[in-house]
Amino acid sequence: MSKSVFTRIIASIIMLCLLAGCVSCSSDTQMTGDGTTEEAGGTSEDSSEAVAPGLLRVGWNRDTIMTDVHRVKGSYLFLLNLYDTLFVTRRDDNGDTYLEPRLATDYTVSGDGLTYSFTLRDDVKFCDGTPMTAEDVEYTFTRMLTLPDSVQTDFGESILGAADCMAHKTDKLEGIRVIDDTHIDITLSRPVAGYVQMLAAPSCAVMSKAFTKAAGNRYGTSPEQTCGTGAYMLTEISDSRYVLELNPYYWGDIPSAERIEIYRLEPVRMADGLLENRFDIINSTDISDEIINTISDAEEWSGHTVSIIPMGLNMLFMNMADNRLKDVRIRRAIQLGIDRDAIIREAYGNKAVTIDGLFPRGLYGYSESNEGWLKYDPEEAVRLLTEAGAYGKLELQIAAEAEKGSQYYKILTMIRDNLTDIGINAKLVNYDSKSFTYLRRQGRLEAYLTSWEADYNDPDSFIYTFFGSVENTVSRSLNYSDLTVIGRVGAAKAIMDEPKRLAEYADLEKKIVREDAALVPLVQAEVRYFCGDRISGFTPYWAGWGSLYFKDVELK
Repeated sequence: MSKSVFTRIIASIIMLCLLAGCVSCSSDTQMTGDGTTEEAGGTSEDSSEAVAPGLLRVGWNRDTIMTDVHRVKGSYLFLLNLYDTLFVTRRDDNGDTYLEPRLATDYTVSGDGLTYSFTLRDDVKFCDGTPMTAEDVEYTFTRMLTLPDSVQTDFGESILGAADCMAHKTDKLEGIRVIDDTHIDITLSRPVAGYVQMLAAPSCAVMSKAFTKAAGNRYGTSPEQTCGTGAYMLTEISDSRYVLELNPYYWGDIPSAERIEIYRLEPVRMADGLLENRFDIINSTDISDEIINTISDAEEWSGHTVSIIPMGLNMLFMNMADNRLKDVRIRRAIQLGIDRDAIIREAYGNKAVTIDGLFPRGLYGYSESNEGWLKYDPEEAVRLLTEAGAYGKLELQIAAEAEKGSQYYKILTMIRDNLTDIGINAKLVNYDSKSFTYLRRQGRLEAYLTSWEADYNDPDSFIYTFFGSVENTVSRSLNYSDLTVIGRVGAAKAIMDEPKRLAEYADLEKKIVREDAALVPLVQAEVRYFCGDRISGFTPYWAGWGSLYFKDVELK
């Protein structure tokens, strides 16, 4: 298929999706600062050649977010590029992950597994030119625990004295001792086997003590109130565009992309920009679902796609405190009654794989022994519901976030129809995002579709997040009530014998997902990036998030 024919086909699809032709799809338009289009007087190829050297243009369909490390949850694009962590997880050419020193150059662990002694780099500066020292590291973790609206306390709660800080009894974190500018000790209240892996999470990015304290509550609300040690600094932010520029004090190798322009557009307009060479990188999840598969399967784009299977899962969570879901036979029937293969075909265009447990493929601790048991079996599902006296009688509300995209609703609709077919009267109930989140945290959603990707490369990033405490299970509207299992999940963090720890996680995974049917594992879906002609290559973020390190992108 020629490029001109292919473009005309996609343009026709776009026009149908827009219904009234809200955006021109002709090739003589270019992007303006506010994301609108104007006449350019040239072809898309001419526009591409005119792009300034070192400029990377990115399409991104996300809400405007803060750049405050401790107030950001779920989308870490800015954290990855504006800040650095003590360590970073990387993925090699074979797909294997490894831990790389970043702001820390070395560390040792005491014999009891409690005290970590770190040596820091001595050549790192924040974007305002001030040196980074051990006091900044101390301040970062103290603020993580004492900031009233911090959403990252999970990453500091294992440090000795964390409980008193979170209770606002003190602003001095007992477990941290600054030795000098480049040496710091962190003592935990109990051993945590995956602690160093945790320090590689964006949530543990180091902040400037002086700059952050001076900014106060304004920190992260504007470019002028944001400062990190990363390769880039934020210079512009609006409803439709963000601009990052090279940090003049960056301590690492100078990246190929020196200026990043990130445009926030609707999915259909994003596809329009992709086809007209007005973007260099777009995540497939940011493009209209009606267009994505057509682009993906076209021969023209075969050499312009970078794919990765993320270390993440899509799951259906069920509220075990709900009287309708207390019977394990009903929850198991729901597991057996959902046709995951159909979801992969129809919602993901065969760009996903089923997963039967709580740990995704690629994650450290993934257990192959817990795969292969969950099969689509509507007849057995009906039998279990009948045995439980629920066939034809059970009503189930599946909560949905109204702002989500068409793929999300397609999956929910398929799940609803599957459950209807086995005798459950399932209904989708829409909530705005704030109401959805509030009800979920209160433990009041009956069932909902969710996804989770690894914050750090350890099983703890999944199992502890959902089942590590009673509070965790409530905040996810799981309300899992087996206190013995919850206790085991919490204790597993402290098992320093790695084979023993991984065996315990595998057994807990089997207990929670297979025996207790506490959730429905669905799929591990591929993430694709479409790259323009100016990209010579890049490696997606190791966990497969939509976020990426811009310094890893190589421009021609």
